[in-house]
Amino acid sequence: MTWLEAVTVRPSRWRVRHNAVLVVETFSKQLTVTAGLLNILVEAALTDDDNDVRTAAIKLVSDLWKKPYAIDYDIAQEVKKTIISDSHKDTIQNEVYTDIREKWVLFLGEVAEYVTFSEAIPVIIQVAVARGSSSEFRSKAVALLVSESLTKGTFRACTNAMLSLKLHLKEPTIVRW
Repeated sequence: MTWLEAVTVRPSRWRVRHNAVLVVETFSKQLTVTAGLLNILVEAALTDDDNDVRTAAIKLVSDLWKKPYAIDYDIAQEVKKTIISDSHKDTIQNEVYTDIREKWVLFLGEVAEYVTFSEAIPVIIQVAVARGSSSEFRSKAVALLVSESLTKGTFRACTNAMLSLKLHLKEPTIVRW
């Protein structure tokens, strides 16, 4: 856990924070996945000023999430709270790097398999229609939007997100689902 704490130490060189994430990744098979561990990595993936650190952190979070029997409702709820907190509200859709935004969207879908996550719908739509998103990613985003895990009780959120998106587009655009 000491290496993980190096991720949060500021000011520090990006290489130190990046190496800290890589060390945690190296020992990830031996780690017990906890909400605290995931929240530190999610914070790094959302807020670090270096794209290599953000990329490594979101990749590690996603990998840890897929560990058999590692995630339960309480852990997923804690991670969801971190992602949707006011300080991170627009972070994912404002991410400069397309590949990091796309990794986040796929991770939001993974979180939605454990907890209701209607707040993810507007983010997924905005990232999917953003400039630079590949058609392959858009297909994955559409599949995610219509998946059973994400659509549980979220029709209203989806409708509101599409209306909101329509208001933000500068020229008429047809979004084909």
